[in-house]
Amino acid sequence: MNLFKIVQNRTNKRKQNDNPYQDVGAVLLFVFLLPYVISCLWGHIGEETEVLMVNMQKETKYLDDQYEIILSEEWGMRTLTMEEYLTQKLALVMPQAENGTLYEQEALKAQAILLRTELWTMIEDDETIYCNITQKADTKIQEEYETAVHETDGIILTYQGEPMKAAYFAVSNGQTRDAGQVWGSDSYPYLKKVECKQDILAKDYQSRVEVEKEKFYHLAGEILEIEGVEGGDWQELEFIYDESGYVTKVVLKEASCSGEAFRYAFGLNSACFEMEWEDSKVIFQVKGVGHGFGMSQYGANQRALSGENFAEILENYFFQAELVKIE
Repeated sequence: MNLFKIVQNRTNKRKQNDNPYQDVGAVLLFVFLLPYVISCLWGHIGEETEVLMVNMQKETKYLDDQYEIILSEEWGMRTLTMEEYLTQKLALVMPQAENGTLYEQEALKAQAILLRTELWTMIEDDETIYCNITQKADTKIQEEYETAVHETDGIILTYQGEPMKAAYFAVSNGQTRDAGQVWGSDSYPYLKKVECKQDILAKDYQSRVEVEKEKFYHLAGEILEIEGVEGGDWQELEFIYDESGYVTKVVLKEASCSGEAFRYAFGLNSACFEMEWEDSKVIFQVKGVGHGFGMSQYGANQRALSGENFAEILENYFFQAELVKIE
């Protein structure tokens, strides 16, 4: 996988100011997000690459252009500005559909802000993420992504003065998830359950996965780290759900695993699923695509189609967050 390690340049004087951010004119009443395990639940296969973030300390038209990302790869060095990085990453996480349609511009702007917030948080925390940003769209589509990045230049989401670790996903099961209810912690108070009724209209809202029982026993045994369980004992498998209908825990006797780990083991689109036993198969009925935390990309696009701008879109998904501009 491409390895992106972001490190702040020692010459960057941004932290010398007690208030590293400037208010940007729009304050979100309801905003958010959460970092879910991720910063890149959206990672893609590629070669390992180390990336250093440095402040270029020069005046440009865009704030995003004042920062440079140096990619150290096996074949040598490659440089991207933050603007170029965000544009390519935006094309990766919100790609053009097979039928040629593209997300609405205001939805792209909302996503661009989340990506910039994610990147800025990495600068603050010296974190590592995995993703692949080597892809580029055709020229006409590329302009749409560039516009979304330019028109949100330097804007990030913060909570109580600190940049958030941003999370997003493709399609909800009809509502997003509450981090406090899932993890029993108030670490992410800006992430609340949000109704997303429009998501049920998404093409991939529902999916079905069939697994042969013997394969199911094998994979489930591996993920639960148990052996020697007889077929009949699997009938005691228990799923614990959160208030939004996503599986948070899978339990069999004394063994357990997270709902996310379980759904990945079986290639399910999300952890919002129900399981049915048939004679020779196990059937999973799944709703939504992704982990369910933060902004639904499909929902954001529907809101953009209805006339909402990026600030209104983010306000819908994130609670008590603030739009600010980096220095």
